[in-house]
Amino acid sequence: MTIENQRILERVTELFQKNAAWLGLHTLNEEDRQHLIQCGAAVVETYLGLNRYEHGSFVKAVAENNLREAFGRADVVNTQGMKFHAMLLTSAYQLAYEV
Repeated sequence: MTIENQRILERVTELFQKNAAWLGLHTLNEEDRQHLIQCGAAVVETYLGLNRYEHGSFVKAVAENNLREAFGRADVVNTQGMKFHAMLLTSAYQLAYEV
């Protein structure tokens, strides 16, 4: 994992923790939280072209801001977390590059 990828994962985790209640995600169990955070980090990496490997069609659809495809390919947890993914795209550059 590169330094950029590690930074993105850490910041996505922080953003989730700070906003889970507002996003309506505070009741997710730990497994679902981790799944959402990992997918969110993959979305940011894909959006910024920092992919460690090829991500799935859901991640690609979110990164391309394709709402219809994203909802069509999302699992239950990511459907609940779509507002979180939108938040990540809005702040992707800050998550990756701000010190």
